[in-house]
Amino acid sequence: MALENIVIVDDDSSIRNNVRKDISDSPLGFSYILHEAENGVAGFDVIKSLLKSKETISLVISDIEMPVQNGIEMLKIIRSHPKLEKLPVLMLSSVNDKDMIIDAINSGATNYLLKPWKSDDLIRKIKACL
Repeated sequence: MALENIVIVDDDSSIRNNVRKDISDSPLGFSYILHEAENGVAGFDVIKSLLKSKETISLVISDIEMPVQNGIEMLKIIRSHPKLEKLPVLMLSSVNDKDMIIDAINSGATNYLLKPWKSDDLIRKIKACL
């Protein structure tokens, strides 16, 4: 059975490491290959590469506030791609602004989790997305 892929996009490497650790330490860790990127452009490059290789992408976990391209801009690009319209995207952000959360949901985010998070909350949100 081929493993599926989760793409973690955040400009903070410690956040990416914490997400990776939470997933790896959970039962989900046995089922997914984890990929990392530091901004929306790099994240979408990872997604395009996986698509080109005909890999299954199960989930994108993305921060909102990042340099080069933010998470909502990347999300809009994901949603405009015919093969990615239904790809689950979990926004993981320290932004606790109602308008920003509504913008993320209206742009196609599947779910939203505030930083800092508890491991159980992250895994629960991931399972809800999947």
